[in-house]
Amino acid sequence: MSRSGSKIPGMITDDEKVLLKRLTKPGDRVTELGCFLGLSTSCFLEAGARVDSYDLFRWEQYMNQAWKRDRSDDPPQVGQNFLPLTEKFLAPYKGSNLHPLNLATYRGPVFECDILFVDAIKAHYIGENVVPLFYRTAQRYIIDQDFFWNPSLYAYMWTW
Repeated sequence: MSRSGSKIPGMITDDEKVLLKRLTKPGDRVTELGCFLGLSTSCFLEAGARVDSYDLFRWEQYMNQAWKRDRSDDPPQVGQNFLPLTEKFLAPYKGSNLHPLNLATYRGPVFECDILFVDAIKAHYIGENVVPLFYRTAQRYIIDQDFFWNPSLYAYMWTW
C-alpha cells in the first residue's frame, strides 16, 4: 500500500519493489523513464531518493491489465492524459518531479544521476533515442525493465 492507503497500480513485482528500495540510498538522484502511475517512483521516494520521472502520460490499451489487477473501478480511456492521476497517487510523497514528454523525440537536456530506471522503451525507435541520450548519465546503476521485451536494445546499447 502507498502512504495514502490506496494501492498504486503498477507493472512491477513485489520482488522488484524490494530491489529498487535496496539499491537506493537516501539522497540518491534517480532518473526514471516511464513511471506509469508512480509505483516504482514511490519505491525510490520511500528509500529517500529525489526522482525526476519522464513519461508521455497518455493511456494505452495495454495499461488496462495493470489497472484491473489492482483496482475495481474503470481505467482511464485510451488516449487520455493520466498525469493528474499519477500526481494524485504520488501526493503523499516528497521529492518527485514529473515531466510529461515524448521520449522518442526528446533531445535534452539530461542530467547526471545515481540510478537510471528505464521502463519506457516499448518500441525500437524509442530505444534509439533513449539509449545514447540517457544511459551515459547513470553513475551507479542502470535498471532496464524493458530489456527482456526488447532484445534488439541489447545490441544497440553496447554499440553507441
